[in-house]
Amino acid sequence: MDPSCVDLHTTQHQGVQSWTSSLWNLAELLGLSNLLPKRRTTVDTLRSFVNYFDTTDLPSIEDAELKYLCIKEGESTYLEDNYPDDPDTLVGVANFTKHFASLKTQPTKMAEHFANILAEAPQLFGDVAADFIVQAGLSGMSEAYTMFIFPKDLSYNLYVQALPLVGEVINFMNDITSFYKEECENERHNLVSLMAEARGEPKIETLCYLVERCIQAHERTLRILSPYEGVRSNYENFVKGYLAFHLGAKRYRLSELDL
Repeated sequence: MDPSCVDLHTTQHQGVQSWTSSLWNLAELLGLSNLLPKRRTTVDTLRSFVNYFDTTDLPSIEDAELKYLCIKEGESTYLEDNYPDDPDTLVGVANFTKHFASLKTQPTKMAEHFANILAEAPQLFGDVAADFIVQAGLSGMSEAYTMFIFPKDLSYNLYVQALPLVGEVINFMNDITSFYKEECENERHNLVSLMAEARGEPKIETLCYLVERCIQAHERTLRILSPYEGVRSNYENFVKGYLAFHLGAKRYRLSELDL
């Protein structure tokens, strides 16, 4: 185990238990509780939850939109993890939007690759979706993910009212599942830490509050999309996959909890 995490395991064990218990509630909301054993320990419960996800029927990598998504998220993750420590990333980020808007070549190879990825969005997605994807790429906001959920030929009017709530689900779920990694790495500039400080409460209380907000946004989204079974199914499948990605990716270090 990473020595930096020793204190986390010894002094915040109850906090981690509460966090995994909150993720159980999210699993119940997604309709997975009948596939999980009766509660024993929080770790056992979360382990069963993670093991539920089936990766044998993933979309074909030959799908152009999926290839685009993989490349875009790979580039985005690289930039996030290396800024501001990598000199090339530091140089490329500062004036990225200025160069992108003026159609000028970016100052670094990685920044130029990312600019080209954003420029390709209109070729693969509808006009509205492409606008959201480019905006999200420039701002770091969650709108791009909301556009990846729904097929290109699906009428925008069927899901537009749910987009703000879908954005909340995406953002909160990322904050919740990133908490352990950020605590291990002593990161303090994140939503949980900043909100806990502002509210004058322990981080675990703030984390549980965010779980409640995430679940509320998810339930409201389901109600809005309920008249359209196919649209709702697209959203539900995305949520399951998005959560499965965070639970399984090495980047989030959740394997250290013996899930």
